[in-house]
Amino acid sequence: MNEDRMEEDRLLMESMLAEGLCCTQVIVKMVLERMGEENEQLVKAASALCGGIKTGHNCGALTGAALGLALLDERISKGMVAELVRGFENAFGSIECAEIAGKSGMRRAEVCPRLIQDTYFIAMEIAEHYGITI
Repeated sequence: MNEDRMEEDRLLMESMLAEGLCCTQVIVKMVLERMGEENEQLVKAASALCGGIKTGHNCGALTGAALGLALLDERISKGMVAELVRGFENAFGSIECAEIAGKSGMRRAEVCPRLIQDTYFIAMEIAEHYGITI
């Protein structure tokens, strides 16, 4: 992915966060937008996964990226998602929201915007590795 596209994607994600979308929703909506599609019901439903499934467990950015990869090609998503989880855990030390971003809203406000962007870019690199570009 080239630097101009990455910067464009960063700005778009920042805009989505400013609109009030959560981690999972931002990544799902990014993938849909890059596919040229809209699915507001899916984006709305993705809110259930935000903040570690609302409990601090599996990171919403990670689950959003897994959904995004499945949207790209559900036939090969198992391998892509496994690679995503490994890459995510290597990058952030855990897949648990509370361990990465803490339970405080202030800590999440500091950590999550960058984590969402990094997770999206990890997922897109994996997709490209599998021959999928959007």
